[in-house]
Order: sequence, then structure tokens, then C-alpha cells
Amino acid sequence: MKKTLALLLFITSVLLSLTGCMQLIGYEEIDYQFYQDTANIKSIDLIKITNSDYDFDDNGDEQITVYEFDVLTTITDINKFLADFGEMLCYKIRKIVDLYPETGEYAVKINYTDGASEISGAYGQIFIIGGTYVISDNVQYFNEDEFNALIEFYVASNNYFEI
Repeated sequence: MKKTLALLLFITSVLLSLTGCMQLIGYEEIDYQFYQDTANIKSIDLIKITNSDYDFDDNGDEQITVYEFDVLTTITDINKFLADFGEMLCYKIRKIVDLYPETGEYAVKINYTDGASEISGAYGQIFIIGGTYVISDNVQYFNEDEFNALIEFYVASNNYFEI
């Protein structure tokens, strides 16, 4: 009985210390924060990034210089997609490096009524405002397998009847 209790206390202390370490590193589970209110969404495209590149400005900040993608499908039921999108686990990390969708990744491109867009990948977000790419300061990311599975499900279901 004492060995079982000691083992249980040891496992509990390890789990608590790991949880504390994750907090120190800066991982935090959150609800995804959209660039604008979801009522302003005009359309949603599921895309695959075909080319992305960056450079640094005079202040040493990362600037996206090239951003190209292929539209895989356009979402037909925005509310259903947003509900499924909201079910994914989303995490926030302290900004150590800039993260944004890179070449070869799936992403979600949300187009707003004012012409702005938001591109969210498993490892970060960028905004397109007035034709300029802006890397998000609010680094949010998803489990890559879960994110890709959602994209692939919607691409398959939205393209099912196309010839």
C-alpha cells in the first residue's frame, strides 16, 4: 500500500511539474482569435501554400516578400466550417520567433467584407491588409495532423460532385 501511494505521489508530482514547465515555456490552450469578427466573413478558401519567402527590414523585423497559394476549394457552409474549426485545439505560444504558414502547408484563407484577409496555418497566421502581408503578433497554432485532417475532409466533401 505504501509503495502504491508513493508511486501515485511521484506520478502526480511529475505531472504537476510538467504542467508548470509548459506554462513557463509559454504554451497555453485558447480559443482561436480571428482577425475580425466572424460576422464580417465574406468567404473562406482552403488553400495550399506553393511559395513563401521573407526578408528582414531595417529594424530587423521579418517581412514577407512572396506569398503564393493554390485555392483547393471554397467553403459552401461557412457556419458549419467555423463550428468544426472552433472544435480544434488551439494553442498560444510566447513569441520566440515569427510563425506563419510556409511553402507546402495547408491553410485557411478567410476573406472579410472590407477586403482584408487572414491566412491561418497549423503554425501561425498572417494578414493581408491593403495588399501588404503582415505577420501576426498573436502566435496561435494547431495540432498539424488535426488541422490537415479538417482541411482534407472539407476539400474532399466540397469537391465530391465536381467533374
